[in-house]
This record gives sequence, structure tokens and C-alpha cells, in this order.
Amino acid sequence: MVICCFFGHDGIYDIDLADKLKMAVNQVVEENDTVEFFLYPNGDFFRLCLLTVLKVKYTYEKILSLRVSTRTGNGREKSRGIL
Repeated sequence: MVICCFFGHDGIYDIDLADKLKMAVNQVVEENDTVEFFLYPNGDFFRLCLLTVLKVKYTYEKILSLRVSTRTGNGREKSRGIL
């Protein structure tokens, strides 16, 4: 099993980032038995990553889970599964 994390900024400035992201996610999934994804929910980059992982999830059964990191009221990080 491998854990893949995507953390980024709000804005997207690379016009072909969606294609690069899809290739990277496909490669990680193809090269490993199971994959768990962690994302930090912040803006357009988060939405692009989430959409890409969800699309790939329907192609491969090997995606074990998708977790989103959130900040609690006391400033600590925690994650919750959405798949």
C-alpha cells in the first residue's frame, strides 16, 4: 500500500495541470497494489485533485480510500474519509 498526498494553493496557473495530475494519479495507482489519497481542502487545486482521483477510482479498484485533511477548532489537523 502507498499513500499519495496532494497539498497546494488555491489558484491554478498551469494550463495543462489537469492532464499532468491525471497521468501522475494513474501512474501511482498502476504501480501499487493499493493506494490511499490524502488531500487538503483549499480552493481550485483541491477540487481538481478530488475530481481526478474520483474519476480514476471508477477505473481502478485499487484505490483504498480518499481522505480529506481538515483543521479542528483548536488548530489541529485531522482527516476524514470520503470514500
